[in-house]
Amino acid sequence: MIKTSQEFRFAVKVLLAALGLFVISVVITAVHEHIWKSHILYYDFIKITAGCAVLGAVIMIVLRMLSRRCRRLFDFKTIVLSSTIFCLLSYSFNMTFPILLDRSFSVYMLGTLYKFDSPLPLSELEAIVSKYFHERSLVNKRIHEQLATGSIVIDNGRVELTGRGRSIVEMHIMIGRIFNLDMNNIAPE
Repeated sequence: MIKTSQEFRFAVKVLLAALGLFVISVVITAVHEHIWKSHILYYDFIKITAGCAVLGAVIMIVLRMLSRRCRRLFDFKTIVLSSTIFCLLSYSFNMTFPILLDRSFSVYMLGTLYKFDSPLPLSELEAIVSKYFHERSLVNKRIHEQLATGSIVIDNGRVELTGRGRSIVEMHIMIGRIFNLDMNNIAPE
């Protein structure tokens, strides 16, 4: 029973350290994008993640050296595991949100529907988004994908965002603003 309790405390300690690093990195990334706009988000996010992991590990090591209580709190196993979990969490978040929003055709298509704020004839939507993708099969694939996820409906040849689709686009817009992304990719004019 005591061993399980110690393992649980260890897991919580590692996860809290990793989540702390993650929150700090999200703030640093957002501030970075507002001050020094990245041209290639992917590489800057990797640099920021690596820098935060190293900085976090150094801070935990320094705290460990300065305080007897921190020595028990930040053993080397905790430092390594929390830094590793942080890197994986940060990479997953950045790939799923800012980077995907910056280059996703589906995001562009939903944003186009959001800006029009009324049903569009399917042919008109295809003409608008074909500026982004010239291959018609890719447009059709994305339309079927968004139908399957419930983000859009087609009624009498007119495409309309559902409430779910509108919520998704509004979340994209919020994340785009936080990370200073090109809003024309998220909610085009």
